[in-house]
Amino acid sequence: MSTTLTALISSVNQLLGTIDGKIRNKASKTELESGLASKANKSETLTPEQIEARIQTVIGSSPEALDTLAELASALNNDPDFAATITQALTTKATKAELESAFAQLTDAFTQGAETIGGAVTQE
Repeated sequence: MSTTLTALISSVNQLLGTIDGKIRNKASKTELESGLASKANKSETLTPEQIEARIQTVIGSSPEALDTLAELASALNNDPDFAATITQALTTKATKAELESAFAQLTDAFTQGAETIGGAVTQE
């Protein structure tokens, strides 16, 4: 035999040995059926129709004005980063300390105004 033919036969035999080894390490049909049977209970698995019905229930419970993705996107101004936009907008709002300070100033002004009015009323 030629060297090329001998090398080819050797390669084929090696490949067949590899394939045989891979097949021997695979699960048997019984093992597969047993494993699959333990994975899902058919009585608890939803059919595509049941899944669609549940999706429609969720969609149907939304307000009529917002019952499609296009309407939701429009309501959010088609902003792909809506959460960041809202977060940024909230950072421009007054802080608790600023509100407390403004409230204290308002209280002081109200108290001074009341005292001024009270003093004017008692002088008459």
